[in-house]
Amino acid sequence: MLAFAGTALLPMKSFAASAPERIAYKQAGGRSLNLEVFRPPGGKPSTPTACAVLFHGGGFQRGKTSSVYPMAEALAAQGMTAMSVEYRLINRAQGASPEPLIDAKSAMRWVRSHAAQLGCLPDRIAAGGRSAGGTLALLMAMKTEFDDPADDRSVTTEPNALVLFNPGVNLVDGHDEDGPLDFRTKVSPMHLLDKSRLPPTLIMHGTADKVSPYAEVVAFKKKALDMGNPDVTLMSFEGRGHGFFRKNKGDGEDFESSVKSMIDFFKRLRWI
Repeated sequence: MLAFAGTALLPMKSFAASAPERIAYKQAGGRSLNLEVFRPPGGKPSTPTACAVLFHGGGFQRGKTSSVYPMAEALAAQGMTAMSVEYRLINRAQGASPEPLIDAKSAMRWVRSHAAQLGCLPDRIAAGGRSAGGTLALLMAMKTEFDDPADDRSVTTEPNALVLFNPGVNLVDGHDEDGPLDFRTKVSPMHLLDKSRLPPTLIMHGTADKVSPYAEVVAFKKKALDMGNPDVTLMSFEGRGHGFFRKNKGDGEDFESSVKSMIDFFKRLRWI
């Protein structure tokens, strides 16, 4: 594991906001669900680029697509195409629901089947996200039973790389309030890992995270490596809590460090 002290490494001006292009990827709940697409400077490149599909956090109950804009903007500035996914949120009072996962899978399938339209290299489509969004991204690599009946299930949801910011990896232990045990087991990455193979994966996590405990991520990484997944990196941010990487949190140094780590990861893969 690596430890980061949060040294300022990237100038914040590198991530200037830009207006995303909104594209509907499905109809659900009587409305359109959209992808918000950030392209490299100059608009759609003449040649396809690596792409990243990003999911916002919020415990599946809340959250905004704009929360992952800073990550998308940073990737676009480096020549990738990045998109933030809108998905249906859960009303806990109405019970557990797989709707966020179903929509996330629909989005991944839409991106894969429209890679040429988006300008994406079909073998360089990453998934990523923060908190619950990181869980959704991770579940894209897992074998789960929840799908939209309208989806073309011959199109895989599996990403070619994963970038996860303090994801929840164990939705069983200590999560009784989140639904029946049987349902939680079916959507818990730790409990689905034995049926899955992971692509190159970067996890960035604070050691003081009380929402998604650091020890669970350490156990997840160990299990993934023990099962033969060779490229799983856990980057530890000492003493940091949940959401340490937010752009406007503190002096912004943890944001810059985590974004640099994400960019370095894609450079190592030779995607940028």
